[in-house]
Amino acid sequence: MSAKIQVKNVKLTLKTLAEKLGIKPEILAAVWRKRNKYRPVKVGADSRHHERIVMDACPELKEIQRIINRKILAKMPISAAAHGFVPKKSFKSFLLPHRNSQEFLTLDFKSAFNQIKADRVVSILNEFLADKNLAKAVALLVTYLGEVPQGVASSPYIFNLACRELDKELLEFAKANQLIYTRYGDDLCFSSKITGKLRELDEQIIEICQKHGFRINFQKVKFQSAEKQIPEVSGILIEKGKFRISKRKGIDQLRALIYNATFDHSISIEQVEGRLGLLRMMYRASGHIKGYLPARLWKVYNRFRRARGLKIK
Repeated sequence: MSAKIQVKNVKLTLKTLAEKLGIKPEILAAVWRKRNKYRPVKVGADSRHHERIVMDACPELKEIQRIINRKILAKMPISAAAHGFVPKKSFKSFLLPHRNSQEFLTLDFKSAFNQIKADRVVSILNEFLADKNLAKAVALLVTYLGEVPQGVASSPYIFNLACRELDKELLEFAKANQLIYTRYGDDLCFSSKITGKLRELDEQIIEICQKHGFRINFQKVKFQSAEKQIPEVSGILIEKGKFRISKRKGIDQLRALIYNATFDHSISIEQVEGRLGLLRMMYRASGHIKGYLPARLWKVYNRFRRARGLKIK
């Protein structure tokens, strides 16, 4: 797909883009020549994912992608349903609307980022960037081999933008059926305060997702009823309007997330800190002194901070 995207007047387009990003044209020109310089990195398995490969961009390209996030992607409007990689939102805000629900449906997508092709990224950017060549140049700086790659800092922002129409239809569907819907990255959560309602709607929800071009990971489609079990969403238990972490599964998932974020830059610093903030909040609520983190998280957490150029705590 990327071979079909041709930028006309490359030198002039890069100069215009450099001005928009607030960097020197010669720096952007040098990075442009390295736009396909990635290396595959193997990321370990956890309770939610099999072992997988993420793409690690060269340092110069990573920095440009972060600037593109701040100067372009973060300024584009997204859905109210999105809570991941959104200012003033977090994993906590993703869960809070569901805290008093009785039934839950959770699902996610297969190879979510890779499903978004470069030409679709161009179309999304064209809504915000009037210059088509500028949109094409940005698309080529944030995609690899014609796809949005897993492991790149700009990929979650693009994914949120690509989900706008999906979120709009799912929010309308949720409202019409007295459901609650939120999304954190490719994790979708639906819930209902009315027992017996959500189970009848799962096929329609899946059909809407597929209609918008997303492939469902059917192994992870999960229906839960508070009448039969304590509902759990991404390792967080929701019981009688309160959150608590599953000591085995929840801590394991969080540890794996922090470890993977050391290599996978599509897992943002804010995402890791947000999950840890929620954990601290739950610990404080349970009387744990100062909400300290479990000892088994500290080593991997400090390794993550060191890899991201942050101060060690």
